[in-house]
Order: sequence, then C-alpha cells, then structure tokens
Amino acid sequence: LIYHDASHSYITNATGDLNIQSGTSDPINLKTDDFRIYNQAGNEVLLRAYADGGVSAYYDNAIVFQTTPQGVNVSGVTTTNRLLVSGISTFSGNLDINASIDVSGNTVLNGDVDLGNATGDTITATGRFDSDIVPSTDNARDLGASGLEFKDLYIDGTANIDSLAA
Repeated sequence: LIYHDASHSYITNATGDLNIQSGTSDPINLKTDDFRIYNQAGNEVLLRAYADGGVSAYYDNAIVFQTTPQGVNVSGVTTTNRLLVSGISTFSGNLDINASIDVSGNTVLNGDVDLGNATGDTITATGRFDSDIVPSTDNARDLGASGLEFKDLYIDGTANIDSLAA
C-alpha cells in the first residue's frame, strides 16, 4: 500500500516480505541527505547514513560502528581472525595479546617494562645493547645467582667492585 497523509508518504506491507528489486546490473537509487533504517516499531535506529558524513550502525539503539574521516570507530569488543593495520595506531587502555607477537622495525616502550612473569621464562637478547645497563636502585640487584652464574666476564675499562670473592 502506498499512501500520503498531510505530512508524510508511506509504503506499507503487511503480507510477507517487501522486496525492492532491479535488473541484474541496474542500481536502486534512494536519494536523501539523512538515510535511516529503524526497527519495525520505529523506536530504534538500526543504521544511519549522512550526506558528506559518516555511516553509523547501531546495536540496541547505541552506535557500535561509525565511519569517520580518519577511518572507523568501533565501540565494544571487536573479534577478528586477521587484522592488518598500516600507519599509526593508537590504543588507549590495556592491550592483551595471548599468543606470539612479531614486531619489525624500531620499537619504543615507555614506562615500566616487565619481561616474563615466572622464573622459568627465558629472555633472549640477540642484538646488542646500545645504552648503559643501570639498576633501578643502588646495591639492590644481582647479576646472576649462586646456582645460575654467568660464565665469563669481559671488561674493557675500569672495574669498580666493592668486594671480590673467589
């Protein structure tokens, strides 16, 4: 049923699916600057698109996916089997990775950094250190232990040692 009241035009269907169909390569054109799809009751927005603006997808009447000039904003949990990110990515909050991570290029980690969470974890530094190795407090950190000693010590320069035991 197609009708018009004093303010609006309507297409109403109460006898099954409403199908709008064109030929195999012919487009269906809807022209508006503010396109909205609502639930059947008309009280929840499901999808909204603006001219020269974004497209927003809703869940329970709240925006969960939105296009922006920079890309997309997603609210809530995003599950994906593969994610390819190019350019700068900013994460606010915690980043929880429960598998291996492979990072190429330079990496800057600011703040406190913990490597490993158990005495059985091993840390392999294949590259070379390009800075001083300095403990967080004076006279509080050991290099090795009585049962886990380093093999050889190579020093070029002055060794400042408080005491030396064989």
